[in-house]
Amino acid sequence: MSKLRKLSKLSLALPLFLAGSLLANGVEDAPIVPVASDASTSGGATQRSAVTHLDDTTFDDHIRQGVVFVEFFSNRTTVQNSPLLDDLAKEFGDRVSFCRVNLSENKTMVTRYNLRNVPAYIIFKNGVARTISIGPRPVDSFRQAIADLKPVFVPRSNVFSLSARTVKTFSASGVVMIEFYTNRTDRGTALLEDVARKVEGVARIGRINCSEFKDVAREFEIKNVPTYVVFKDGIPLQTIVGSRFDGLLAETINTVAK
Repeated sequence: MSKLRKLSKLSLALPLFLAGSLLANGVEDAPIVPVASDASTSGGATQRSAVTHLDDTTFDDHIRQGVVFVEFFSNRTTVQNSPLLDDLAKEFGDRVSFCRVNLSENKTMVTRYNLRNVPAYIIFKNGVARTISIGPRPVDSFRQAIADLKPVFVPRSNVFSLSARTVKTFSASGVVMIEFYTNRTDRGTALLEDVARKVEGVARIGRINCSEFKDVAREFEIKNVPTYVVFKDGIPLQTIVGSRFDGLLAETINTVAK
């Protein structure tokens, strides 16, 4: 088990000497503490975990603001939700975002952070990895590491900022609405945040800057901005051109979702 270590931005490029054997083309599981399921029952009510599952398309946007604690696991780890994260979320949930990433399904993270043993834990602050740990550790060590970063409450956006690399993957599954805009028409995310609240659990909301990603605008045949496109499993089903109010956008999303 490696020790919890302070990392600078540059130190991420250095190899991590991990305990246990390494797999040449995969992720090796370190011993892990027993874990609970995603939902637990208390007093007849189902209580959901305050842990967010991330993938390659949502990871960067989620870690860029505030303090974010990420647990990395693999398919060989037969767990769905860590009680360690649940315990920490109860204590720091108003100041820290707790997330999990499946390395078996998001292999770019293995090389990006040199993570070849699981579970692995990284604590980010404003997008920068500040501490990293490989293998199970007592919850108190993580409490201290989080406290050292002095986390403060930061409202978290429900709108994902997309790029040419992520826009297709983001829209490939489920119901998704993407706003295509330019620097000239950018009015912020307030409208989309309202839409996201109205369709929570039904659809995800993203936006992409066509001034920055002109090839995306051409590929999706965006002629005017703002344009809102609602996808279902990667297929564009509804297109709304021009400024609209949140109720119409939410109604369109719910219609596609039916």
